[in-house]
Amino acid sequence: MEEEKLAAYIESLHGFKYSQEIDRYDHMGAVVVDGILQAGLNYYTTVKPRVDLILQKYGDKKTTNDFIEICDEVGINALINFKGKRPNWIVGLLGYLQENNIQTTDELRIWLKESENKKRFKKLDGIKDKTANYFQILTGDDDAVKIDVHLKRFLESAGYSAVANNDEQSIDLIRKTAKILQITPAILDHSIWTYQSNKK
Repeated sequence: MEEEKLAAYIESLHGFKYSQEIDRYDHMGAVVVDGILQAGLNYYTTVKPRVDLILQKYGDKKTTNDFIEICDEVGINALINFKGKRPNWIVGLLGYLQENNIQTTDELRIWLKESENKKRFKKLDGIKDKTANYFQILTGDDDAVKIDVHLKRFLESAGYSAVANNDEQSIDLIRKTAKILQITPAILDHSIWTYQSNKK
C-alpha cells in the first residue's frame, strides 16, 4: 500500500523529526493575519514576526469584534506594516466573519467543517483551497492538511510525482500515512513542511 511505503520512507529519513507543536492561536486576529499573509511569503521573516507582534500587543483582544476595533483605531496597514492587496483582504475577511457571527477560533474551526461553509469561504478575496485548509490547521483541526510547494516536493522526492500533482490524492495519502505513523495529519503535514524548509 502506498501509505505504508511513504511511512517507511519517512522513518528512514535522517534528520526527519515529528513536530511537537503547530502554530495555532486562540486569537482571531492572529489567525486571520497569519492565514492571509502566508501564501508565497517567507513564514519566519515576514509572517511570524507580524503575528507575534499582534499577540504581544493585543493578546487579550481575541474575538473578531475585538480585532475589528483595533483595525479601526490603528489602521490595518499600520498594524501589520504591509502594503498591497492583503490588508484589504484581511479587512474583508473580518467583516465576513462578523456578518456570520464567527467570533472565536473554535467557532471558525467548527464552521469550516461544513462543506458548504468552506465553499463560501473559498470565494472570498485571498482564499483558495490551500489557504482554506491552512485556516483549518490554524484553528486546531487535526485532520486538516495544506498542500503547498514543500509538501509537493517532498512527495516527489519520495517517488510520488503523480500523486503530488493531485491535491485530493496528496491529502488522502498524508492522512492514511499519518494513521500508520500514529500521529495526526496536521502534525505530519507540519513535520514535512519543517523538514523541507530546513533543507539546504
